[in-house]
Amino acid sequence: MDESLTITELLDALSTLFDEFLPTVVFSGEITECKVAGSGHVYVTIKDDDVGAQASVSCVLWRTVVSRLEMRPAVGLKVICTGRPVLYKARGQFQIELRHMALAGDGILKRKFEEMRQKLAAEGLFDESRKRSLPYLPRVVGVVTSASGAVMHDIAVTVGRRMPSMSLVVVDVRVQGIGAAHEVARGIAQLNEHPEIEVIIVARGGGSLEDLWAFNEEEVVRAVFASRKPIVSAIGHEVDVTLCDYAADVRAPTPTAAAELVAPDGNELLRSLLNHERRLAVADRWMRDRCRTVDDAEMAIQAGLRRRFDTARNQIAVMQSLVQSLEPTRRLSHSRGLLDQIAARHHQGIATRIKQEQLKLDRLEGMRGATSPERVLERGYAIVRGSKGVIDRTSAVPEDGSFQLHFRDGKVLVERYRDQEHLTAAAN
Repeated sequence: MDESLTITELLDALSTLFDEFLPTVVFSGEITECKVAGSGHVYVTIKDDDVGAQASVSCVLWRTVVSRLEMRPAVGLKVICTGRPVLYKARGQFQIELRHMALAGDGILKRKFEEMRQKLAAEGLFDESRKRSLPYLPRVVGVVTSASGAVMHDIAVTVGRRMPSMSLVVVDVRVQGIGAAHEVARGIAQLNEHPEIEVIIVARGGGSLEDLWAFNEEEVVRAVFASRKPIVSAIGHEVDVTLCDYAADVRAPTPTAAAELVAPDGNELLRSLLNHERRLAVADRWMRDRCRTVDDAEMAIQAGLRRRFDTARNQIAVMQSLVQSLEPTRRLSHSRGLLDQIAARHHQGIATRIKQEQLKLDRLEGMRGATSPERVLERGYAIVRGSKGVIDRTSAVPEDGSFQLHFRDGKVLVERYRDQEHLTAAAN
């Protein structure tokens, strides 16, 4: 006799077991898949949140359930679910119809974290513009942490190794649990009153979101924001982020890194100083050489400037003299003097020329007087004149007619006929 069940009988039996023994289940896990259908229904896959766990279950939230939720399903959220197991006979598929979903553990804290972050960001507590630079080499550093924990030991060892001369002022506080946030805020305020402290480290070791929650409390964030001294936040490990980190001037990934930020490496500083000293010595030699070169250039420039100045001064003097010579009144005076000189020379020349001409005239007059007819007549000579002028040849004496004889004291008219001459008259 065949006692095996058909698939339908098997699924009916399983459905009956679910209905009778598991009408409602409550479980928790992490959402790994989340799909929203066009109808508004949400299909999610939830698995165990233990590292390395592989078990998972498919769930569905009907649209009416989704509308009543206080949160929105999303991948990565840890949730607590309440629902009814269902076995779909047509496909032999197991699924849980969820009637409620809520954030579980860290999920609630994450939502609270985000709400607080948005609130404080809106007030400007996280603005980058207000963040301050850390002092380069502080002499005294304040630390807010648990004095008995490994964090304080790491900070002290790091500072002592890097900068032994640096002093630490520690405020011992609880960093976890009830009252921790108040103690941290009070420690920050207390270190702000210390006059020698230049920078404050707020530190804590790693832990879960719940372990680190004191540094997400509003009281701590506002204390960090109100601090008059720069604050380095070193909460948890590099992946941990708190609201204290947002408000601090500088966030360090670990407490040891925070100590390294505020305490420069003394050995590195010494090496840097020695290197700078060598570079300064080289620069000093270079500077002295350049100074000598500059001095030589300066003296050459001064000598050149003096030469150019002297040349320019001489040129100015020449130009001044030329300008003065070209001055109208000066030129007029000079021209008037030249004109007077020329006039004087001209008058003198005229007078000399007149005198010379007078002497020449006198000589000519003397020569003329010596050779004039009157002077000749005075020596006993006579001038014969005819009708045609002076008769100086016998052949020119008219045979018939008259001519005159001019003597010193008068004239004589002579009439000549062929055979005789007849003196007719004489005149004085």
